[in-house]
Amino acid sequence: MALAPAPPALVAALLAKLLDQATSLPHKYRILFSLRSVQGAHAQAALLHGLEDKSALFRHEVAYCLGQRQDPEAVSVLTALLRNEAEHPMVRHEAGEALGAIGTRECLAALAAATADPCAAVAQTCQLALQRIQHYTADVEPVAALGDAFAGGSALLKHEVAYVLGQMQDAAAVDTLRRVLMDASEDAMVRHEAAEALGAIGDERAVELLTSHAADSEPIVADSCVVALDMLEHERSGAFQLQGSQR
Repeated sequence: MALAPAPPALVAALLAKLLDQATSLPHKYRILFSLRSVQGAHAQAALLHGLEDKSALFRHEVAYCLGQRQDPEAVSVLTALLRNEAEHPMVRHEAGEALGAIGTRECLAALAAATADPCAAVAQTCQLALQRIQHYTADVEPVAALGDAFAGGSALLKHEVAYVLGQMQDAAAVDTLRRVLMDASEDAMVRHEAAEALGAIGDERAVELLTSHAADSEPIVADSCVVALDMLEHERSGAFQLQGSQR
């Protein structure tokens, strides 16, 4: 959205009113949406103060406004909100949507890490946000951005990134997943998820990789490749469709 300039004095006055305990909730909403439309770090900082409000509904709206501004400077705050399991699910949900609206590489990593969140609403929000980014991006940049997450971070994050790449079923991810699968120093569960992702993609290169690692020295990886190949064979034979038609 287009942001309008405003003098710092006006932003300071709006913030003071926002923090005033006597300000009614409807008036605070009007202030919030005014700040959403103002250019500059001073307006962004004023908005962040809204996350201190005791109303989960209002904090939810603050997260929404931060997403609407599409300012990468808000990513760290929104990521912290998303990860905070003590926060209200509606606020965490909106933080996920806001990260999807901003759509930087950091957003992709944060969303991928939350696709298996214990809160179903949060997990599904993040899954949909990733799909939205993929849909509105003309090239395969989301795949490349997610692949960057394998360069560091926890095994849990990398496991979830591999899962998301499989869900996207984009052949552009095969080279990244190949590197993960072939890396014997990588956590076995990450390599396992890479194998499952390759099975989900299922192109010729993926099949070759799964076949070559079906006897991997790590049993979890070997079994994952065998299962992925078996699932592909059944899917291609039409067995799953036949089973479904009998229900």
